[in-house]
Amino acid sequence: MIESIREFIEEISFKNSEKKSFAAAAALATSELLENAVKFSKGEEIGLTIVYILSPPRNGKVMITVDNVSDSKHIKTLRSLLAEIHKNTPQQAYLRKMKEITERDFHDSTSRLGLARIHYEAMADCSLKVNRNHVSITATIVNNNI
Repeated sequence: MIESIREFIEEISFKNSEKKSFAAAAALATSELLENAVKFSKGEEIGLTIVYILSPPRNGKVMITVDNVSDSKHIKTLRSLLAEIHKNTPQQAYLRKMKEITERDFHDSTSRLGLARIHYEAMADCSLKVNRNHVSITATIVNNNI
């Protein structure tokens, strides 16, 4: 299912921007956010909102928001990850996460790389809203930056 959504987002993003790099960035951000929501969601319902702000036409940005319900432990981890990402350059945050993966126990399968990857590879700004245990993560990608 995530792969189908990724392909759809890539196709529609290319139609809206005529830039393969923008389309690839939107697809990457969408699939990473959805994968994280599936892994860490407390319930089965996950929402996806895609908003294109095209001004002037073929320019602008896309805002990709994924909503889900999580528990306090995962919300705390998410806040910590975003704080760490935002205090470094995108490349520094990505490389730190890559290094952490190599230093983890072999049996630890969680990379926690997704948000750093979105920030670095898609050049997206990631933001978080939490209302009790309802989580919304938005990745904003500016077409001119890619």
